[in-house]
Amino acid sequence: MLKLSKKSEYALRALLTIARNPAQLHTIPQISQNSDVPPKFLEQILLSLRHAGILESRRGAGGGYMLSRNPASIRLLEAIEAVEGKNLLLTEKMDDAVGKYFHELAQDLLKKFNSTTLEDLLILESNLAAGNYEI
Repeated sequence: MLKLSKKSEYALRALLTIARNPAQLHTIPQISQNSDVPPKFLEQILLSLRHAGILESRRGAGGGYMLSRNPASIRLLEAIEAVEGKNLLLTEKMDDAVGKYFHELAQDLLKKFNSTTLEDLLILESNLAAGNYEI
């Protein structure tokens, strides 16, 4: 099985908010408001993303967070692992059909996270806004 918490969703929402204007510094209140992530929880998430090299931060007046590199080079799995840790697959005894099936689904999901970038989410968001609901 795959172990993901709300932190992963919040991290991706925050990154998507920042990626909409990647050259701009974003404050925690701005990110929180635009991504519907509670500010106190957001602080912890942004720190994890900064430590992982996904975000840069500037202190002081006019400071905030920005992407450390192009959205096309930030894989969703990288962001998820930054907040969840690297061991996303729970090691369980999988000697029956159901266990093996769920393990394969989790593997497929990890591959999808690894092949999808932040830029892909921006494109999806744009398509959804234009009325194109295909993923």
